[in-house]
Amino acid sequence: PRPARPRPPRPSSACAAASAMSDPTDTGLNSTSDIRTVVVVGVIAVVAIDLLFELFRYLVPGIYELRRYIASLDVRDFNGNPIPAPEVTSKWPLMWLKAVYKLHERDLRETEDLDTIMFLVSLKFGAIIFSVLTFLLLTILAPIYATGSNKNLPYNNPQYVQGIDIISLSNLPQDDPRIYATVAFDFVTAFVVAFALSMGYKKYAQYRARYFASANPANYAVLLEKIPIEFDSVKEIATLFEMIWPKTLAEVHMVYYTPEVDKEKKEYDKCVKERDYIEYQLSQEADQSLARKAFDLKRKEIYHVRQVELKKREEQYTTGNAFIVFKDKITASTAVQTQLWFRNREFQIQNAPEPSGINWAGMSTNHAVAPLLRVFVALFLFLMLTLWAFIITFTQGLANIRQLSTVSGFQWTSFLLDLPSAMITFIELFAPALLLMLINALIPIIMRALVSIQRLVSLNQIDRRTRNYSFAFYVMTSFFFVTVSGSIITQIQFILDGGDFFTLVAQTVPTQAKFMMTFIASQAAITFPLLLIQLPRILYRPFTRIICGHKTPRQRYNLNKFMSMFPYYKFYALASCHALIALVYSTMAPLICAFITVYMILAYFCMKYCLVFCYFHPSSGGGSHFRGFFQHMYIALYIKTGTMIALFTITTQYVPAFLELLLLPCLIASNVFIWYRYDRVARHGSVAYTVLEKQDEEFPERYKNMYESPGLRSFPYRSGAPFEPRSDMLHQREIGFESESSFDDSEYT
Repeated sequence: PRPARPRPPRPSSACAAASAMSDPTDTGLNSTSDIRTVVVVGVIAVVAIDLLFELFRYLVPGIYELRRYIASLDVRDFNGNPIPAPEVTSKWPLMWLKAVYKLHERDLRETEDLDTIMFLVSLKFGAIIFSVLTFLLLTILAPIYATGSNKNLPYNNPQYVQGIDIISLSNLPQDDPRIYATVAFDFVTAFVVAFALSMGYKKYAQYRARYFASANPANYAVLLEKIPIEFDSVKEIATLFEMIWPKTLAEVHMVYYTPEVDKEKKEYDKCVKERDYIEYQLSQEADQSLARKAFDLKRKEIYHVRQVELKKREEQYTTGNAFIVFKDKITASTAVQTQLWFRNREFQIQNAPEPSGINWAGMSTNHAVAPLLRVFVALFLFLMLTLWAFIITFTQGLANIRQLSTVSGFQWTSFLLDLPSAMITFIELFAPALLLMLINALIPIIMRALVSIQRLVSLNQIDRRTRNYSFAFYVMTSFFFVTVSGSIITQIQFILDGGDFFTLVAQTVPTQAKFMMTFIASQAAITFPLLLIQLPRILYRPFTRIICGHKTPRQRYNLNKFMSMFPYYKFYALASCHALIALVYSTMAPLICAFITVYMILAYFCMKYCLVFCYFHPSSGGGSHFRGFFQHMYIALYIKTGTMIALFTITTQYVPAFLELLLLPCLIASNVFIWYRYDRVARHGSVAYTVLEKQDEEFPERYKNMYESPGLRSFPYRSGAPFEPRSDMLHQREIGFESESSFDDSEYT
């Protein structure tokens, strides 16, 4: 073993900066103790946030029992069935974990939508994949790396490693035969992930077949887009479809652009809300002026209702879209898979979303404007990437402040070395990861805003495109920018001294795993426990109570439904990106697999509790997010293989690079095989399943008018009824409580 070298006391300021490169044992993340610090701080953060959750769960139970509150209002789905509500969990600490553990997948099938089930299946498969990889890589590959010789090099050698880098690929010198162990485990990793994804997609196809066979209005309807002008009427479309599928048509609903009607309905809603509060005040004390104001508001409501009816009779503008409702699910599925017209760009047909998941505003966007919006979004994303590149470089400068302070032009940063050692550790260990996590929290919000202006017909399509944009942005910033900028800053002195740029960067890429571990640990310790607390809703309640009061049932409902829809697009993108980072670094730095395994397990339990108890979704996308998650995981395998090929090629290790190249067609073949075997059923369902399981029941007449344009619908009056949700879930979901009149019209006639 190398004899120990006595270390002099660390000098301060410029002296410390000058010695940092000569003594890398004093470089922040390069010590094993720093990883232990990350783990300890992460555990403390999880425990502290859980204590807050237990306190809030006791003090404000309504936030954590939203589903029971919705069920208490007698809310029904589109089939008239009551909304299922889970049992209240015990208020004792950590008993919520027991309740979540007891909720098996077969139980969730009876109470939850497919979006919830497939999201939990994604996290569960992620935990299984990385648990297997953690065991294999830490027990076999990590000891092989530990026998490498780069740890014995002089301190000033750019290939020198120490700390946890000893069990990484950086500890093996070039042309070391042990590198073939890395190649072998790349094949093993690819096989484990591909096999698990195959099993997951098979399960997804089975769930989708059951979903398409269920009693759901979306399974009886299709959406027709880009209708030619000569067919732009109900009569012409009905005639065409009756000729193709005789005696199967139930209803045709053209989608109309009705801005004036929508404006009058908003004014009506405003009057209803204001009158509700005045009626509440009158119930507390009699006041003639308030009674007169309530009467005037009622007159305004009647005026707006009359204006709506008048403007309905005026000329309506079609949007070139129509919903076709069939009498059976098999015909609807057949229509979606049929080339309807001889011009490919006309009469485009697709599955209809659920009635409560239609993006009516997006369907009003002109087809000619849609390409211009896409160009605008692309330019905006390019500007965002440019800005994020500077931000990421700054975070990596913080993570390598000791190395940076020795470089000519950056020696002014050496004043930071005069700070207490605990502060320097925080700056290098936690500040970059927390800053990156903070700015990443803005990405889904920005992407959602960009996607919402595009022409998309359903809320589920908006969510899926937001997920894809967010995932691509996360990969570019949190993976590529972090890896490249971190590697350059780590070796910047050797690069300036004339070293080969690409070789030095390639040799340093595995050492960036330390930052990735800290980043993943920070996300696991903060993001998911904070989601469990429901912090935005906790902060929103006292603020709005002061301003609005929340005295009426309508106000209390609006308070409880605030942020009650789970952002699948955000957490799918996060999980996919972090899985990609872990897969790329899995064989370069095996310890990262342990971090991502804990990440997936924490996410599974926290998300499961939130989805079952704290959130309520009026519409379902049928679990279609899983299809994107599956493809993102394969993209991760492609990027991992490409990264290894590039690293081996740059370092002139051509035989391992060629072997890695052989893995690429294997991955493509497995991807195509899984798509070919399961994707058609996942996209369209199975006629055999629908018929053999006797799921093709009689056409429910209530489905006929569920796809009528909002501007043409009548107000959901119920004379003399108290404030409560309608039994018809269509109105509760799409029009909402705000559009209901809770007063008897007869007193004003």
